[in-house]
Amino acid sequence: TSLQPNGAAAATPRAGFARLLNDPATESISVPTENQVAWLRGGSSPEFARVTFELSTDSGATWSALGNGVRVGATPNWQLAGLSLPTSGQIRAFGVTCDGNGSNGGLFESVKSFGGLVPLPEIAVYTGASTAAGDERLDDFGTQFLGSTAQTFTIKNTGLADLAGLAVSLSGDAPADYVLGSLGATTLSPGASTSFTVTFAPTAIGVRNAVVNVASNDEDEGTFRIKVSNLLPEIAVRKDSQNIDNGNATPSVSVGTDFGDAALWGTGSTITRTFTIANTGGGSLTFGAVSISGEHAADFSVVTQPVSPVTANGSRSFNVTFYPSGLGLRKAIVSFATNDADENPFSFSIQGTGFLSSNANLSDLRLSAGTLSPNFSAATTSYTASVPYGDESVRITATKAEANASMTIRVNGGSDTALNFSSGDIPLNVGVNVIDVKVIAQDGTFRTYTLSLTRSIPAAGDLDSLEVFGLGSGGVYAVATQPDGKVIIGGYFYSVLGVQRGNIARLHVDGTLDASFDPQANNKVESIAVQADGKILIGGSFSELQPNGAASPIARSRIARLNADGTVDAGFDPNADATVYSMALQADGKVLVGGDFSTLQPNGAGAATARNRIARLNADGSLDSGFDPRADNQVASVMVQEDGKILLGGGFTSLQPNGAGAATARNRIARLDADGSLDSGFNPWANGFVSSIALQADGKILLGGDFFGFRPNGATSTTTRTRIARLNADGTVDANFNVDASGRVSSVAVQADGKILLGGSFYSVRGHGAASASDRYRIARVNANGTLDASFNPDASGSILEITLQSDGQILLGGDFNSFQPNGASRSINRYGFARLFNDPAVQSLGAADATRVNWVRSGAAPEVSQVTFELSTDGGSSFTALGNASRVGNTADWQLSGLNLPAGGMLRARGRIMGGSSSGMVEVMAVFGNFASPLTSWRQAHFGSPGDSGFGADAFDFDKDGLVNLIEYAFGLNPKVPDSGEVPQAQRTGGNLMVSFTQPAGVSGVTYGADWSEDLETWVPTTDTGTASQHVFSVPTADKTSLFLRLRVSAP
Repeated sequence: TSLQPNGAAAATPRAGFARLLNDPATESISVPTENQVAWLRGGSSPEFARVTFELSTDSGATWSALGNGVRVGATPNWQLAGLSLPTSGQIRAFGVTCDGNGSNGGLFESVKSFGGLVPLPEIAVYTGASTAAGDERLDDFGTQFLGSTAQTFTIKNTGLADLAGLAVSLSGDAPADYVLGSLGATTLSPGASTSFTVTFAPTAIGVRNAVVNVASNDEDEGTFRIKVSNLLPEIAVRKDSQNIDNGNATPSVSVGTDFGDAALWGTGSTITRTFTIANTGGGSLTFGAVSISGEHAADFSVVTQPVSPVTANGSRSFNVTFYPSGLGLRKAIVSFATNDADENPFSFSIQGTGFLSSNANLSDLRLSAGTLSPNFSAATTSYTASVPYGDESVRITATKAEANASMTIRVNGGSDTALNFSSGDIPLNVGVNVIDVKVIAQDGTFRTYTLSLTRSIPAAGDLDSLEVFGLGSGGVYAVATQPDGKVIIGGYFYSVLGVQRGNIARLHVDGTLDASFDPQANNKVESIAVQADGKILIGGSFSELQPNGAASPIARSRIARLNADGTVDAGFDPNADATVYSMALQADGKVLVGGDFSTLQPNGAGAATARNRIARLNADGSLDSGFDPRADNQVASVMVQEDGKILLGGGFTSLQPNGAGAATARNRIARLDADGSLDSGFNPWANGFVSSIALQADGKILLGGDFFGFRPNGATSTTTRTRIARLNADGTVDANFNVDASGRVSSVAVQADGKILLGGSFYSVRGHGAASASDRYRIARVNANGTLDASFNPDASGSILEITLQSDGQILLGGDFNSFQPNGASRSINRYGFARLFNDPAVQSLGAADATRVNWVRSGAAPEVSQVTFELSTDGGSSFTALGNASRVGNTADWQLSGLNLPAGGMLRARGRIMGGSSSGMVEVMAVFGNFASPLTSWRQAHFGSPGDSGFGADAFDFDKDGLVNLIEYAFGLNPKVPDSGEVPQAQRTGGNLMVSFTQPAGVSGVTYGADWSEDLETWVPTTDTGTASQHVFSVPTADKTSLFLRLRVSAP
């Protein structure tokens, strides 16, 4: 908006555009001859990027182009030669400027009239003694290279006037190295010429430059200048930008002639340097082959020979490699012939040092899981780290500080194996794992880095080893336990553990497939219920079964009952017309069925009977005619309360029970009296689908599904509950339990300690009172007060559709998942459709308080049960007689039965029903009392809830999969539920014997210890126990034996 130039007192307004004064601009157009025009410019005249000339012979009326001008040397002047101009006319010159952005700017013009041409001189300079063809006309300030002979230059006047004032002189860098000959004339008439010579007479080596100045009265040329330089070669040898002197005998790292340290072998055993031969002279530089000589010439080699010759200012390179054959300083000389007269030959000394590294350090040590403590340092050789139980293996990544060192790795005292960089997966034992990484330097020096890596004992939510790979497509939708510990799974799959199984299978307690049980359903199995007599109810969308290899299928539409061996119960055929999703068993043996069906036609009845989505069957499969609640949409979950009332959950919005004249609104949750009539005082009114129902010991009701709120018992406003809720027994919402899940809750299970397991498709859960949600992928556990259990995080990859608990508290899961990453594990672990998780201890005690009363005290992770019965055996468990139905002790998980007359000793059995959203299993616990008890049976009872040599507690069963069966775990005082094989007594070499010595744990009795030895692991010889009392010692001499093995034996009567 203004300018304040050159110190003015005030600013002058200018709005975005201004023009400034400048120094004078001088310019003129001249026509020195009929062949040439020139535009002479100076002062502040603008610099042009392009100039054109035009001619007019009619006083400017029309113009014809003469051509583009040529800049005169490095001046602002322009000219155009080779013309044939008339005797008079006008010349117009156009100049194009460039703006500050490099684009074309303005266009300037100048016009000059001419007539009767003014004769002007014009200088031209040629190489050679004449201006004949072959002699080169020189440009102003062109360069000429001179050899050892004199160079002649000719000056010619190509103008129309005398060229006068001719004089030659020398200037530049080295004028003293050149000698000027005299001029033949100082004035030349038009067309005349004269000559002079320049002779190179060097006073020093290298490139010698000078300028020959030719003065004259040619006003547009001024002084004509010729740059002269010598034509002799001049060699310079360099490493990078550093010159190497000819004859240098002191190798230096800075110029690359000292190659430094090179290992005798391995990485870094060769060092290559690139040297450059440069020609800084004007003549061609030639040279011979580069050769190596000297004391250790064999340790150096020329890898790439340079190519001769090298033109002026050019260069060639060659490589020299150092490969030491011995330790210490190794010396040699590089040399080659050249045509540089004062540097022939050219040579310089080189050297390098051969060595063997003693560096046995690591530069880095990393774990795929866990964190090193302390942080890694090359000088620190002892570390600790810990990983969760879910990290079954770890990878060690070790980086050696010196490339030529080697490494080995040893795990838990095993053999050393080579380690390159990463160890691969190292299986981890539970407890401390000692991993040694040994670094061996080139010279044999070594250093061992020791890592003590602790793998945690399994915690609640960690995966156990049970894996039923090969389920095929689909997943597991139903899971139920049998009293003997076997597990039945149903769903949509065609194989289990690689064996064909049609949508239903049974697993032994150790996770192996029960080969004798193969009902082969032809479609999905959605629900399973285990009866007390061992028979098994299944519901789903199947239409036939073909059990245990039967020749032909048996029709069973959506519901069937199997015998314990998997064959079809021929007398039970309810025949539903659509999918059965849920079943529940009443204490009286009747069966409640929920689903999508609208009729049943049981046991060959002549016609179907309407039953909308909910029905009750008698024990023989016939229809309970007095029970007809009539739901208007799917019933997904059925649950029987201890008082006989029945809870329903699903997608219905009304029921019309037992022939009522009109339907009664019940949104997704309802309660029926035992006769099927509607409980009018119970109407929670959920606003979304109810998938699962579970009951707490205190009678409160847990719901899972896809709802977002309730309006219980006619309330006008909605109480928000997101996909999980707890209701009081009267149907009102429990205000002290407000848990949110981010996705559907498909299954709910309750532990005896009140903790609640949730499974579904959610990815986060907000516990009661929490400000925000926590990540929980498809499975979570909340405490009895609704707060999130922070220690439980199995992290499933896909939906959890079914959760149930074993008698010992371990958690069984079904769904469409394929892996878990439990409790902070660094990597996921594959489990396809079915998995079992560790849990907190299931604390339960079954016993006779006195001869009249039996108590089953339950807490911890034991499953919440109902319909509990007690039985007695006086023949060691071969047969049992019923004592009666137990009663719950208040609102606790405990049960009791009184008014008995028990014998002095015997075995008790308690059985309870686990009732989930779609399936119903059974668990049992046994205990001895009175004179039947022993330390071993008590140990089984304490750990497995049963004193018998069967199921999980069987002497030959390895529950924790650590390679030690239960009897060995008992004999050595170990925990059978925690992998701890490293705690078994180990053999040691003592003197000339291989010996194992241990003390029998306190409280352990009824077992016999033995040992055998072998030299080949095939033939075993017993050895004597030389210990006394509780101390056991087994020893075998090692003399004359190349190998020796010792094994321990444990037996019980």
